[in-house]
Amino acid sequence: MEQDCFTPPLGFDAIAAYFQGDQYRSYLLIDDDKPICFAILMEIPDECELIRIGTIKESRGTGKAFHFLRKLMDYYSGRGYREMFLEVAKTNFPA
Repeated sequence: MEQDCFTPPLGFDAIAAYFQGDQYRSYLLIDDDKPICFAILMEIPDECELIRIGTIKESRGTGKAFHFLRKLMDYYSGRGYREMFLEVAKTNFPA
């Protein structure tokens, strides 16, 4: 799914590194039996970092990824996390 969301996509080793520790969680949004959005988060005491989030081109601008992210925020808030953040490079204009 990475290659459907990003140009250029991260390589296999870079993505696999996100699944090496217990603190990482991944989520997938499926619409009409098709994956359209994914998120990788890292849980830290009291906060979680949104490490990677991607939406396929056909689903961008539909509001589905917004609602997906809102559900993730509500879920983590309900589990006692006070903050969710995403660090973005200045050169990442789409973000």
